[in-house]
Amino acid sequence: MVTNLVDFYFGGEKYILMFIGRLVLFPLIEWAAVRFLRKPYRELQESAARGWGMFAGMTALYYLLLAVMANYPVIVTKRPQELLAFLFVMALMPMTYATILAAMYRQLLFFRKQQSERMLLEQKNSLEARLEDQQRIRKMKHDMKGYTATLSGLLAEGKTEEALTYLKGVEAQTGAPLNFYCPNPYINAVFIHFSGKFEEMGAVFHHDIQIGEEELPYMELCQILSNGLENACDALKELEKGKREAAVFMKYNREYLLIRIKNTCRDSLRVEKGTLPLTDKDGDGHGYGLAAVQETAERLLGDMFCYTKDGMFILDVMVATAAFPDGKRHG
Repeated sequence: MVTNLVDFYFGGEKYILMFIGRLVLFPLIEWAAVRFLRKPYRELQESAARGWGMFAGMTALYYLLLAVMANYPVIVTKRPQELLAFLFVMALMPMTYATILAAMYRQLLFFRKQQSERMLLEQKNSLEARLEDQQRIRKMKHDMKGYTATLSGLLAEGKTEEALTYLKGVEAQTGAPLNFYCPNPYINAVFIHFSGKFEEMGAVFHHDIQIGEEELPYMELCQILSNGLENACDALKELEKGKREAAVFMKYNREYLLIRIKNTCRDSLRVEKGTLPLTDKDGDGHGYGLAAVQETAERLLGDMFCYTKDGMFILDVMVATAAFPDGKRHG
């Protein structure tokens, strides 16, 4: 369309400018699109599987609009009073596409940045929890030397009853168990971190973790658990303390590792299975974290579903054991 107008107004309708323009301009535009737009466009396609039908529909409407404006009721060159409006519409079309794609790509980069920051935070929390456990064990070992010396002295003097009383005191003092949820230290560290957060907000935390010492894709599982539990924390903050409750279940079922995270939620929240809540943390308490969980689950040959039922928000995640480092079924 542009080359036709240029040829009409500056080439005397001899099609020379149109031929040269298309011979040079079209390959140049194609090169620029491949060079600068192909990579972000493919990244957007991979990250957003839905919504492209509406984008295609907008393109079709733009094409029809240009076709009508250019040819109805007569060709636009015979309607010079409407030419300026036609040029504005032609300029508006690529600007619209550029604005939409740029906003989507910035959102994708922001989402990736959030994922990266959350993974770093998970690693930090995991290392801090392991360091805290090691320090606690060192302290216990140090204290045990003193306990042993005292018991040896009492027994050497034949003070059996005093030794038993002292031993009960030691048992009471050291009986507080270390926070232990599962043998995997990284996943265990995630549970330690969030159990502390639930305790701080006065929430009841239930857990049933049925995994052993298998070689797990712990980075991905930690990301799934952290995002799911973080969303649970956000949702519980909206409730009164007496209504705050969360639960985590992990177990093997045939070829999958199943993860379920449940938490009480506000009565107005309604989520149907197969849909995601709006990405507005202030509104629904569940945002980018759920999208990250879904992406991670799919990367591990699994899937994710979330829904509300009986006043609970339920997040179900399936991870194929074929995606585990050893590629074998466990459990």
